[in-house]
Formats: sequence, structure tokens, C-alpha cells
Amino acid sequence: LKETLSNIEKKTFESKKLALKIKGFNFENKVMHEKNEMVAATKKHAENENEIEKAIAKTGQTEDNVANFLRLTHALIGGTMAAQAQTNALDARISVFYDMISRECRDQLSIKDLFKKPGLTGLQRFTPILAKNKMIECEDLVC
Repeated sequence: LKETLSNIEKKTFESKKLALKIKGFNFENKVMHEKNEMVAATKKHAENENEIEKAIAKTGQTEDNVANFLRLTHALIGGTMAAQAQTNALDARISVFYDMISRECRDQLSIKDLFKKPGLTGLQRFTPILAKNKMIECEDLVC
């Protein structure tokens, strides 16, 4: 019985607390605030729509042409991003290649010996050409 009375007192206290919160809440201000936000958003939308219509009229185009132009622009942006990604990847590969050549050059490795390594044997035919241009050591390859 004591436990039940305690629970009833807790619930009564909580309901009075909620009643005060509800009583203190000003619904009219809330509705008015939301209505003002809605009017401002509608006005901003109308201004933007008017600005777009003026731009279309200024160019002498139709809305359909603008849609096609935007699709083409979107495709161009996609192509540009893809080309930039490929450029970045190629730049990274060139940097790694430069680092590898730099490491090989530190050891005073001759080009002839380098081209004898597995995977580079196809480059052996360039050894005489490089030698004619006074490029004997790998260090000579660094610009």
C-alpha cells in the first residue's frame, strides 16, 4: 500500500510538472513564428524563380535548352574530375619512379647494370645511346 501511494505521489508530481510546462508554452507564438518562416521562404522562392526567368529571357533561350545545357555542364564537370583523378594518379606514379631512380643513383649503379635486372632487360638496347650522350651512371639520368 505504501509503495502504491508513493507511485501515485510520483505520478501526480510528474503530471503537475507537465501541466506547468504545457501552460507555459505559448502555442500562438510558435505558430506565428512558423508562419513567418513560411512566408519568408515563399518570398525567397519567388525571387529566385523570377531571377531564373530573367536570366533565361536575357539569353533568348527556353527552359528546355537550359536543362540540356545543365546536363552538358554536369557531364563536363564529371569528365574534368575524372581527368584530374587520372592526373593525380599519374603524378603519384612518376614521383614513385623518381624516388626509385634516386635510390638506384645513390649507389653509383651503372645504367648497363641496371638494365640487366629482371623486368628491365628490354631497355638494354638504349645503353649505347645513353653512353654516347655521356650517361653512364644512373645518377646521370637525374635532371
